[in-house]
Amino acid sequence: MNNNIKNDYGFIFWLHLFVIFFWYITPFLFSWYWLIIGVIFSYMQGLLINGCILTHKQFGKENNDTFWGYYLRKININLSKETAKIIFFWLEPIVVLFMALVLQLSLNIKPLWF
Repeated sequence: MNNNIKNDYGFIFWLHLFVIFFWYITPFLFSWYWLIIGVIFSYMQGLLINGCILTHKQFGKENNDTFWGYYLRKININLSKETAKIIFFWLEPIVVLFMALVLQLSLNIKPLWF
């Protein structure tokens, strides 16, 4: 097996993908105030280690990339590392929290848990 393919789609890839998709559905699972903890955790990673723990594990600390940025470039969607980091690392957590606020406070959709 090509070692690059193994690294690109190995255990860390699947774990990371699971965590990301779980994060995307959290507005339906947890109250918005719990999501604030997730946003703070995400931003603390950025401030303390300059990125995501799983991204560093998969691509190395020196890569300075994001999960989505890397895989979008693999399918020829040319998004610079800097732009991808702004979108997927800094804006995405706030968008998920905002979605939770809209769903739960404006549309009165109750989360499944907590």
